[in-house]
Formats: sequence, structure tokens, C-alpha cells
Amino acid sequence: MLVRGGSLGHSMSRYLVQRIQRHGRISVRTHTQVTDGGGEDRLETVTVKGRVGEQILPADALFVLIGAEPLSAGVEDWLRCDEHGYFMTGRDLLRSSDRSWWPLERDPLFLESSQPGLFVAGDIRSGSVKRVASAVGEGAMAASLVHSYLGADG
Repeated sequence: MLVRGGSLGHSMSRYLVQRIQRHGRISVRTHTQVTDGGGEDRLETVTVKGRVGEQILPADALFVLIGAEPLSAGVEDWLRCDEHGYFMTGRDLLRSSDRSWWPLERDPLFLESSQPGLFVAGDIRSGSVKRVASAVGEGAMAASLVHSYLGADG
């Protein structure tokens, strides 16, 4: 596992870091980046640059995870976002004392965005756990909240 930074801990759950560190077939190289790939009909090698200089390593596959940034461009002026660009929902929308942007008398529902009736679930939501199982659960919850919203006529 090649890590551009100094450790896995900055962007990964502690339990996952511990599992990687304990796994006998996973080695971690920090301060290392892939600079090239090679092979005939498929990937066979990667060139990496790190503390020990540049090396060519054998490789059967390559999975790239460079970090997650929310894809909220284009709607950030329409839906309220946090300082990192994730959509704010529910009571997080009430953190500000200025409620002029919220058009209804009632408070927003749990996964409701700053647009009444538009619900947000998964990694794009501010404060989400950023795990697949959580996103699936939030999706199911959002469907239920849509029914509540429609039943209450907004």
C-alpha cells in the first residue's frame, strides 16, 4: 500500500489502520507515490518514488484513492453547504441564528436539505459517517422522510 502522506491515520478509520498493520500480506510505504505504470497488454509494473528513491515494482492491478471531495459544484448556491462543501441537513441547518433562508415555520426534517422536500443521504451529507452501510441506511431513512413530508404537505 503506497501512501503519499506520512501515515494512514489522517484519512482512514483507526480500526482499518490497525487491520492493515496486522495483516501479514500488506506492507505500507509512506511518503511514496506512483509516477508511472508499465506492461504489454495489461499493467505489469508500477514505478514509485519515495524515501529510497525511484523503484519499479511488479503489479497486477492498481486501485487509486486520492481522497474524497464533495461533488457539490453547481448547486452550492442553491443548497446550504458546510465549510468543506458537504450539504447541510436537518438540525445542522439550524446552527446559524439567521433563518431567513428557511421558508417554513417548522424545523427541517433529519435529512432534509435547505430546500424543503429535498433530502440528502450518504457521503455528500455534512456529518455523515462516510461508510456504505450508513449511506444505505440513510437512503432508506430519506425515503421514509419523503413520505412524512408529502403526508404533511410540506
